[in-house]
Amino acid sequence: MKGAHKFSPSNGAELSRDRHYPGTLPLREALDGSGELSNGKLVSDTSTALARYFKRMHQRRHDGEDAGLYRAAALAIARLRQSDPWDCWLWYAAAERLHRKGHDVEWMLDHVEARCPRCRSRLQYEPSATGYVHAMCASSCGADSNDRTIEIVDRILELYAAGFDEEIDEVSLFDR
Repeated sequence: MKGAHKFSPSNGAELSRDRHYPGTLPLREALDGSGELSNGKLVSDTSTALARYFKRMHQRRHDGEDAGLYRAAALAIARLRQSDPWDCWLWYAAAERLHRKGHDVEWMLDHVEARCPRCRSRLQYEPSATGYVHAMCASSCGADSNDRTIEIVDRILELYAAGFDEEIDEVSLFDR
């Protein structure tokens, strides 16, 4: 993932918030494996990276480890990764899967930031008269409308259905 929730796309480790590589090594030496310069990616290199991020974020919010939850999350992530989605869509779909399996996953929504599915920019959120929040592209990339809410929900629902061979209602995590 990128932005406030970025992590190493190769191993799931936390990335520094520093904008410059620490130390005095020249850039070419720093990139030889002695350090990682990254702002994260929209798609992590492995499902293990996202599973490690899941475990780290869970442990920040809860005391102790939950091996059963970590196994269930790793399995869900691996199944969802087969279609190579962006980490944020996978995160939401995995949260839905774990929720359906009886796990408390509301905390997961605090560790993800959706992006515009068209241009990858950040989203701005606007309330509506119906009580639902609209996800609006901050870059105004669409000629028709900047509202990406339906596109985002459709991507997550399609990903979930493809990964688990079942349909889901559009409510569950999105209706909180």
